[in-house]
Amino acid sequence: WDTETVDLHDLTMLMASFTFKTENGYENYVIPVHHPDSPLPSEFALRAIGFALFETDTIRVAHNAKFDCHVINKNIGKMPPYHKNGKLIMYDTMIAFYTVFNRQMPLGLKPLANDLFHSGDYEASLHDVLKQKFRKKADWEFDQIPLNIFYKYAGLDSYYTYRLMELIIPPLAKVHGGK
Repeated sequence: WDTETVDLHDLTMLMASFTFKTENGYENYVIPVHHPDSPLPSEFALRAIGFALFETDTIRVAHNAKFDCHVINKNIGKMPPYHKNGKLIMYDTMIAFYTVFNRQMPLGLKPLANDLFHSGDYEASLHDVLKQKFRKKADWEFDQIPLNIFYKYAGLDSYYTYRLMELIIPPLAKVHGGK
């Protein structure tokens, strides 16, 4: 799963979208939250996201989960659980990747996706729109991106997080005795 915020300011953390992949890894869903073109009222979207994160036992995988958890806390009012009923249900591919491979390279999702899966610069179309609308990167507002471009970008973030998880599970299981 992944969140995108409306802007790049850490204090605001207004959620522009919540993205998740299904357990089989084939379906990808982007829920626009605070976006002017969203087909859903933001209150409804936040309730649905809250249900998915707080009322189910589904395993959650994020890249840099600390950031996404803070975004959820800022928008819903509580932190997503890392454990439920004695089971770990939240995994962070950024931490797991470093733990397993101990590589001294950028651990951000985009550099890893490009290095490992040859993703290319899938942010380019997003950046093109933002550069036309705003003079400085600090002023970028992700809710100003047309939904068709936003959906593709957010969906690819979720897709590459899932791919990282698939890559990390076998060596991580070895580190932890097959569990």
